[in-house]
Amino acid sequence: MAYGITASGFIRKPIDIIRTEKIALARTFSQFADTDFSPYSYEGQLLEQAVQNDDQLWQELEKAYYSVYTNTADDAQLDRIGAL
Repeated sequence: MAYGITASGFIRKPIDIIRTEKIALARTFSQFADTDFSPYSYEGQLLEQAVQNDDQLWQELEKAYYSVYTNTADDAQLDRIGAL
């Protein structure tokens, strides 16, 4: 599935997909091939922080995309659109 800006609008990448992709990327490196990425391991906790950061980024990108439309903008973005 395509994420980001698409013909049907902005599609945010789900956090489960972000996590799966990060684990798959880490496993491509030989030193992490058999690493435990469970939520209770040190590596799993580091990976989860990176996943949370990426999810926050996707949320902000989605918010920025929809802030230019009057029916989805809110707060300051809506005020700026109204000032045009």
